[in-house]
Amino acid sequence: GQLAIRSEKMSAGRKLLSGSDRAAESSLPLAKKRAITTKTVEKWQKEHDKELNMATWLRYETIDRDHVLCLSCCVCKQFEEKLTSMRNYNPAYIVGSKNLRASSFKDHASSEMHSRTMLLLKKAQSTDVREYAPIAKALHVMDSASQQAVKKQFDV
Repeated sequence: GQLAIRSEKMSAGRKLLSGSDRAAESSLPLAKKRAITTKTVEKWQKEHDKELNMATWLRYETIDRDHVLCLSCCVCKQFEEKLTSMRNYNPAYIVGSKNLRASSFKDHASSEMHSRTMLLLKKAQSTDVREYAPIAKALHVMDSASQQAVKKQFDV
């Protein structure tokens, strides 16, 4: 019962290609068949920018005007020499990842390597240590009594 309905839905959702469409599709280069469009990447950037700050780092190379060849991270490229010694170093987004799925850039954004480069970028752009150093930030928002207690601890 359910299996028949499920396979019926799947076959109804498939796009049927005519003979000329199949010929046109097979003449496309393999990379272009699997490529996503630039509009898709731009849509991802808009949808995920607030949570992942993608406008800052996500870049893409195109095969032609409309199709994306690979995704890369310009911030990780900028700080590559500081990343190569990391335990989980992965050069995929430095050289350009051919994995063109949303899960791929989300995984990169949450990686230890990318988090470190975003902190390095923040340090490079900042003139105030409180913007990136948790201890300095905590000391700044501490009440005066607590600040005095901490100062006493460090007085020699």
